[in-house]
Amino acid sequence: MLNPSAAPIVAEIAERLAELDDHKLCAAHDLCRRLTHIGDRTPRLFRPVLAALTGDTLAVVESYAVQADRRGLTKQALHVEWHLDVARLREIFPDLAQELQNMRDRCENHEPTGTNAQAFHSGDERETPPGAGKESFLQLG
Repeated sequence: MLNPSAAPIVAEIAERLAELDDHKLCAAHDLCRRLTHIGDRTPRLFRPVLAALTGDTLAVVESYAVQADRRGLTKQALHVEWHLDVARLREIFPDLAQELQNMRDRCENHEPTGTNAQAFHSGDERETPPGAGKESFLQLG
């Protein structure tokens, strides 16, 4: 049963999905299917995926040390988890999996914090390498 206080949020989500479908911006049902599969196959990445799709990349680039302290795991265990989860995500949403991995790699290499997700949301294609950006996140059929 749906919590009554969630009803306005659910209505907003349904409205936005209908808008995507009405404008043929992407297949809303495919987005729902993929998000459901992510929640089922790799639940640890569900929130980071949502964050990345909204442009908040902190959940993706947060250091293993910070995550290890918060979760009580070693950095190595988190590193292994990450790679297993991204491999599962690649089966569901290959372009998004690659983008998350690129963000993580830039963080680990201490590169500037600007991400393709930020370029994705700002429309600044100059920061977006070929094959990445708006289209690669939402190639839904």
